[in-house]
Amino acid sequence: MRLYVVQKLAKSLIPREARLPKTIAGFPTDVIESPMARIHMPSCSQDRRRRLRPYVGGISAAHQAVVLKTTLGCFCHSVVQGEDEKLFMLGCNHGFANVNGGAPGDAIWQPSPGDGGTSADRIGRLSRFVPIQLGYSQNHVDAAISEVGSERNARNAICRIGPLTGIAPATVGLIVCPHGRTT
Repeated sequence: MRLYVVQKLAKSLIPREARLPKTIAGFPTDVIESPMARIHMPSCSQDRRRRLRPYVGGISAAHQAVVLKTTLGCFCHSVVQGEDEKLFMLGCNHGFANVNGGAPGDAIWQPSPGDGGTSADRIGRLSRFVPIQLGYSQNHVDAAISEVGSERNARNAICRIGPLTGIAPATVGLIVCPHGRTT
């Protein structure tokens, strides 16, 4: 059995009657220092498969022809010259580019067609994607971006996680908080 605390104290600082016993009902105990638990639950947490306005990352969105149920990952900006003022949505190739079958200008719907989205749910248009090599090829990226149709309907946040605050290189052992349409 484990007891989580914000700060673990030396045994000598804890009164004897307040100490955790070495066992409870025959099970060993342990005190573990851990950051304060927080719950971030924007309204999308229960409705991420439905139409949401404003829309955020971590909810259902896909190419107009995709029957899969896929996720709008997050919002981003391009490093391509001339696109620095545009806001984009980042998704996966199989969701936003219909497994290499999409073309620039194709509609992105929220929710995805697989979750009941229709042409009335268009939130953007496919801009470009990294092609997926099918078969046994190794893909290093599964990504596509779509220009946001109306920035007033987009909120720079990820459902249940909150606003994006920056980027960092991935490292082994990095703690991540995935949140998507299904995960």
